[in-house]
Amino acid sequence: MTQRYVVVDLETTGNSVKKGDRIIQFAAVVVENNQIVDAYSTFINPEQPLSPFIEELTGIQSSQLVDAPRFSEVAPKIAEVLQDGCFVAHNVLFDLTFLQDEFLHNGFEPFYCSTIDTVELAKIIRPQATSFKLSHLAEEEGLAHDRPHQADSDAEVTAQLFINFCEELRKLPLVTLKQLYRLSYSLKSEISELLALILKERMSVSPIHYPHLQIHKGIAIRKPETVSKTSYDGEASYPQSAEEKIALLNQAFPHFELRNDQLKMMDAAYHIFNDEKIAIIEAGTGLGKTLGYLVPAAFCALEHHEPIIVSTYTIELQNQLIHKELANLHKMLPFELKTAVLKGRPNYISLAQFDRALRTKDDNYETALIKMQILVWLLETETGDKDELNMTAGGELFWERLQSVKSTSNEHERSWQNFDFYERAKENAKDADLIVTNHAFLMSDFFSNNGKGMSNSLLIIDEAHQLENAALKHLGSSIDYVSLKMMINKLGFYDQKQLLYKLLNMVGNLGGNISNREADNLLHDAIYEIEQFFQLLSKACEDFQKNMHNKNAVALHTILKSHGNSQPLTHLAERLHKQLQTLSSYLLENAAYVTEHGQPGKTQLFHLSEIESIAEFFKSRAGNFLEYFLRNKDSFLYWVEWHKNSPGQYVYLYSQPISGGQELWHRFFAQQNSVILTSSTLTVKGSFEYIKNKLGLHHHDIETYSFPSPFRYKEKVKLLVASDIAEVNKVSQAQYVKQIAEYIEQSALACKGRMLVLFTSQEMLRDVHESLRELSSLEDFNLLSQGISSNSKTRLIKYFQNFDKSILLGTSSFWDGLDLPGETLQCLMIVRLPFSPPNEPLTEARCDQIRAEGRNPFTEYALPEAIMRFRQGFGRLIRTNDDKGIFIVCDRRIVTTQYGKDFLLSIPDVAVNEVNLHDVQNSIKQWLK
Repeated sequence: MTQRYVVVDLETTGNSVKKGDRIIQFAAVVVENNQIVDAYSTFINPEQPLSPFIEELTGIQSSQLVDAPRFSEVAPKIAEVLQDGCFVAHNVLFDLTFLQDEFLHNGFEPFYCSTIDTVELAKIIRPQATSFKLSHLAEEEGLAHDRPHQADSDAEVTAQLFINFCEELRKLPLVTLKQLYRLSYSLKSEISELLALILKERMSVSPIHYPHLQIHKGIAIRKPETVSKTSYDGEASYPQSAEEKIALLNQAFPHFELRNDQLKMMDAAYHIFNDEKIAIIEAGTGLGKTLGYLVPAAFCALEHHEPIIVSTYTIELQNQLIHKELANLHKMLPFELKTAVLKGRPNYISLAQFDRALRTKDDNYETALIKMQILVWLLETETGDKDELNMTAGGELFWERLQSVKSTSNEHERSWQNFDFYERAKENAKDADLIVTNHAFLMSDFFSNNGKGMSNSLLIIDEAHQLENAALKHLGSSIDYVSLKMMINKLGFYDQKQLLYKLLNMVGNLGGNISNREADNLLHDAIYEIEQFFQLLSKACEDFQKNMHNKNAVALHTILKSHGNSQPLTHLAERLHKQLQTLSSYLLENAAYVTEHGQPGKTQLFHLSEIESIAEFFKSRAGNFLEYFLRNKDSFLYWVEWHKNSPGQYVYLYSQPISGGQELWHRFFAQQNSVILTSSTLTVKGSFEYIKNKLGLHHHDIETYSFPSPFRYKEKVKLLVASDIAEVNKVSQAQYVKQIAEYIEQSALACKGRMLVLFTSQEMLRDVHESLRELSSLEDFNLLSQGISSNSKTRLIKYFQNFDKSILLGTSSFWDGLDLPGETLQCLMIVRLPFSPPNEPLTEARCDQIRAEGRNPFTEYALPEAIMRFRQGFGRLIRTNDDKGIFIVCDRRIVTTQYGKDFLLSIPDVAVNEVNLHDVQNSIKQWLK
């Protein structure tokens, strides 16, 4: 490669040119012919002091820069180095902007050249990288990076990365390179010029053979590896003695720390499967719960010749189990264990959809980038699972166009049938010894197959306290204005020449009796009915909100009663039901006519598939309207939610059973041979009765086990209760938010971030976030807030782990399933005891149901639920034997009410101290020192 590349890195006094920040160090490494040929670096006197933060970050002290040259003195040399080169940097816009500004500021002409951003390049070449930070990429590439945040070191590492990436590009299949080159013109840096050079090189040499790849319709894809089911001829029996188990665990953990209760849990799980029982096992944090069930599960799979299914609540936890725990399990076992992963269909890419998207030329930056990432990823992935990809938010949105859909008779889809990753995952699972899935997929599989899903399997339900939630979500449904309008817009009127136009033309070309006006009228009528219904529903919600102090979720029957006369809304729902049914039938009949009377081509088949999908959507929603307003199911809750500030379009209707226990027993547990339900928090006041009742197991013979945490919590946790925060209902929202923000400020300063704050309300979180942003004392802190910084829990956790001095604010999903060991998390704050809002529709319905049975809804539902969530929250703090932390509760009810004692008794015995705002910082420092 004869092109000259100048790889640049700068250190600066801050991040903003506009605020007067200046360069303190410049470094450049010159690359020619894929080799480093020259380097230059210099400190620069910025003529302003460095902040303590910059000195700590870079290791450069203000005193080192006193005698350094000013930028004007080194500008000619820098210009000489940059001359005739392509400007390469990691986040190129930052370095380029600073340099250009310094040249102009010092009276020099700006320079002009092509640029390459190695962040952009890394996203394409390493689409599965966990992070695109320079330090993480260097670690993954095995590059020494001893002085991060010093320009000479960073420039050299960036140059090495660039060289590696260029080598990787050269090795790509020609078809992939050509696709990348076409898409690269939509990128922000001139990667297209680099690809053009590499393409020219490749065209002049002999073709490369790729035995592990296959090319289909111009897309190169990795061939799947075939792994046979376990066939073990030797003697491998379950390790009965403690010594045998310890020897097994030592295979993966040479410095294994003996936990007797973990060994007892293994024995319990092994006997539960052999005796075909249903059992609940509570395993305290730090016990080694996952291996506590995986080891006996592996031996049972071998002995019984039956697959073991392990299900956990979220895909994040599923991924953690796959990449961490199963890797350790494989090291221990004296036999091969075939494992498979099953997730919901939308998690897998549809190559038919991707092929279609590739042929679309209307790319913006985000779509071009994700297409390029996927083209490279397809050379590596065997699963087609989107969780392998590190996508931008725009990429996540684009994925919705690519996710796998149910197979159709569509010829275009059929041509990709042998490359269906979802079907491949299901086939792999048929031969697997151990299948890892999640609760949502498990519930969908069982309920959709009338209890026959994944039959003849032994089941382990991890995070079992969340199983009912997953079941309720699957058994429920929803309707919203935006989705209905989106589907209508996809069809379009005849003169808009979208899907409806295409359907009518296909029918007309085959001699079918078709009327453009009739079709347009059907669409007009549907739009009219949708608008009429949602306008009236929105008006009812607005009126209700005004009268009920900004409440934005309520049972549907309450809205209908509050509106005075429910008849108009019910009548509109009935009309909309009929209109959607008519439109659905019309689309399906005409699509069937084309299939029966013609031979549609690839593009036509793709359009027919989309039309059939839209028709099924309308048919489903038509049934929902009938159910919600005219044919309510027994023991179901129907409710409505809306955005407080703009109820108009943003109104959502939902339904689900009020409780899931009965459905879970009859359609799930009663169909199983053996099930283990486990979690770290399954008891309330030492009893399993609440969880048994919740899961429909209270009238059945269920074995229960409880193994405590091995951690010495008194030495590891100090619990502080804020003594001077007023009760939320005794002060204004603004005053309460101010008090919480002050406690977060003092706590964060004491432990230098590394702090998780748990809320029960997204509204409260937003207000506290805004208050914290105003505090100058936290300027150097990384404030991460759920629903503000990102909606992705995975991305927020990654940022929290990657950046020092981070404060993470989270709501519901952060209360459990979060593993942040070591110094990543040292301070956990709970703003309010985690009671569900009493006027939230599902809580209200459950309390009414319990009350109607003559029982106490507070003691039998609200309090046990809050205690279980409180225990889950507490469990986030100490994850390993070396951890130490502070647990702060800002809700004084924990010490002022009778039921507050139940919360304190639900967690391990730790010292409880009341502290005021003035003393909280010192208390934390004293404990953590």
